[in-house]
Order: sequence, then C-alpha cells, then structure tokens
Amino acid sequence: MNARPVHEEGPALNGRSVARPSWELCMTDQCHVSTVRRAVRGVLNTAVSERLADDVVLVVSELISNTYPHDQDARLLRISLQSTGVRLEVRGADASPTLNQETASTTTLVLDRLCACWGVLASPNGTSETWAVLAINVG
Repeated sequence: MNARPVHEEGPALNGRSVARPSWELCMTDQCHVSTVRRAVRGVLNTAVSERLADDVVLVVSELISNTYPHDQDARLLRISLQSTGVRLEVRGADASPTLNQETASTTTLVLDRLCACWGVLASPNGTSETWAVLAINVG
C-alpha cells in the first residue's frame, strides 16, 4: 500500500497560501489494518514526533477497524499535516464510528482522549466521513 502525496493549500499567511503536506491511502477489503498502520507510520516517519505518530496510528487503527465490519467498498484515508497537528479523514460508505455498537465505545473513548476534536459528516449520496484532529503537544 502506497500513500499518494496530495497538494493541499493551507490558510493564507501574509497574503500567501501555504502548502500543507497531505497523503491519501486507498484501502480495499484485502487491506489489513496492520498494513494501514505501517503505511501511516511511513508517512509520518520524520514529519512529527514519535509520540504524536503513535497516537495517530492508534486513532487510525480504531477508525479503520470500526469501518471494516460494515463497509464493503473501498475506503479512503487522508492524512494532512497542519501547523497545529495532524488531521485524519476516513471516507467510505459507512465510516461513522458510532455505527458498530460493539466497538463504538472503545473508538469514541480513544477519539475523545487523543484528539483535540473529531466528528462525522454525512453526505447526501449516502457516504460518510469521520475526521479527527490530533494536536501537537507542546511541553
């Protein structure tokens, strides 16, 4: 599994937009969570602290594990580095962590504990996106 770099513009700084590094990983049914974790770790290798990378990998694992039981379509994971942390987006036909009641409590506990904020967006076409932002810890 390879992460595809994506060019993404950030908010303007002194009248100039700032490029933010972003990557997309397309996951299919044959893709194991351990493969996704390795790919995420590879993307974040030198971009963030080891502690933040560990937290990101754990959050990604929870989000991806929760979508596997009910989403038979390919899922897309987007990782964006921001000045304040790392933003994750999991898109798929059923990406909401509240849909699988067996794992929802664990997933929401992890998201609440490790993320500065997170949420679920539903689109009119029936797909959903779970997003999470992990802040850079200072100190």
